[in-house]
Amino acid sequence: MYELIKVSDCTYYIDCPARMGIFVRENGEAYLIDSGNDKDAGKKAKRIIEGEGWTLKGILTTHSHADHIGGCNYLQTQTGCKVFASPMEKAYAEHPVFMPISLYGGNPHKEIRHKDMIAKPCDASDFDDGDFPKEVEVIDLSGHAPGQVGYKMPDGSIFLADVLCTKETLDKYAIVYLYDVAAHLESLDRVAQMTVPEGAIFILAHCPVATDVTELTAYNKEKILEIAEFLAAACTEPKTLEQLLAEAFEHYGLKMNFAQHELIGSTIRSYLTYLEQQGRMEIRIENNYLYYQAV
Repeated sequence: MYELIKVSDCTYYIDCPARMGIFVRENGEAYLIDSGNDKDAGKKAKRIIEGEGWTLKGILTTHSHADHIGGCNYLQTQTGCKVFASPMEKAYAEHPVFMPISLYGGNPHKEIRHKDMIAKPCDASDFDDGDFPKEVEVIDLSGHAPGQVGYKMPDGSIFLADVLCTKETLDKYAIVYLYDVAAHLESLDRVAQMTVPEGAIFILAHCPVATDVTELTAYNKEKILEIAEFLAAACTEPKTLEQLLAEAFEHYGLKMNFAQHELIGSTIRSYLTYLEQQGRMEIRIENNYLYYQAV
């Protein structure tokens, strides 16, 4: 765990639960891609970077979920490095409580106020900042998070963040967190067109590294469309959100707790919005209850 793997003279990754990457310039300036889930992950990344004789110049965040920016506060405090993020994710990095707020829709309950949900805040800079490595290409991968991005390195290797889940994860949990289903499907289509040159790889946070992600991308898309169809079929008669949640948890064999209620509940809302955008779902209010119904 936390082993440094070399891909090329400029691209490395740290094998850990939320895989981190490292881009290194010829002058020894290093840019970390994401920072792990907490201070300890940040410490380990710092130790690796300094052990190679590199200088941490910045952190290129893919998105601002706690398991990806958890080490940013520590690393920025210790080294003065800049943290780079897309506009939406910059707001979340600077105000991490926005994540549970967006799930709960109000002042978050204590059950989702913990370090796995709320990272320590950091100052974040835009991609047009002069210290951002211009030789790194930013790729729009929004959907899982509002402003999620990936990064293409000069050697052709691509960091894909959380845009894909393993088959095992999808088969076990089925419904994984999504902020915007339509945007995520567009990102999957974008990934499906990607190739890497010989010697380069796709590096994902929670999936094995690979030279080809075509099959996995297709499987992810298939599962998302399957869930959308399940919800459309479930709403042939008017259903409340709580009714839909109960049916989804039962259908997919999921176990309800407060955190899952909020994560899956938020995702189900996103699917309902996606279906409404397609003209396949409408909202009805009867007797002061809000219902969803397929059209």
